[in-house]
Amino acid sequence: MVTAPALFAAENPFVRHFPIKEGLITYIVRGTQSGSKRLYFSDYGEKQLLVENLAADIMHGRESIHRVTLILPDEKYLIDTDTRHAVKTPRLENLLYKKFQKLTKAQQRKILDNLQRNGDRALEGDGGACISHARRILGLSCSQEQVDGVSQCSVARGALVLDSSISLLGYRVETFATRYDKRSVDAAHFTLPTDLNITDHTAEAEKHADAILARLQKPLPACRPAGTDTRPKPLQRMLFEEIENLSRSF
Repeated sequence: MVTAPALFAAENPFVRHFPIKEGLITYIVRGTQSGSKRLYFSDYGEKQLLVENLAADIMHGRESIHRVTLILPDEKYLIDTDTRHAVKTPRLENLLYKKFQKLTKAQQRKILDNLQRNGDRALEGDGGACISHARRILGLSCSQEQVDGVSQCSVARGALVLDSSISLLGYRVETFATRYDKRSVDAAHFTLPTDLNITDHTAEAEKHADAILARLQKPLPACRPAGTDTRPKPLQRMLFEEIENLSRSF
């Protein structure tokens, strides 16, 4: 039996590939939540495992968060490792393409034109401010997008986020990639555990995909060119890089 990715890979306009084949990216998280994240990936992002170990500020102290996101060619699983509960959704790229095929030719042309004109925008974005190739992080050029209090710098139309910040109603979290290890990743990392209680959220994913396709049929402002981002580098990243530089001197 041929799987959906094999069928769609050659023609699916929503497929997103990392610019690097496989490895491990490490992130630091600071703010209302703090801790670390590790992203294992292979086949240019076709398979991903994001492991989050965080502590969150709550009214009466700190709460530990242990969470795993497993992205496979067909499906995505958000797993709470403490409760062994998982939320399952279809892979966004495949879901978008299935819905795209049901649209009229005119609607498809509008979407393809917008994808070509705004290729740097994240598929999940809301059409906010965008700067193409705004910065280089870990040797990769990422495009900056911002909507209200949410900002991110990502590669491959939002598939690989290297730097993000959220500042909303007193909630503030900064997440930034600090290291890329080029290494082979054991296939066992991408095996779904067998002892999970899985809830299917396909209906919610369908609504999200419908909203993306509706947005892509409307004209979007083009991303500004590189070099037009005048905002200072986030404080947490500046502090981390300064500590890294100092440590090399000793």
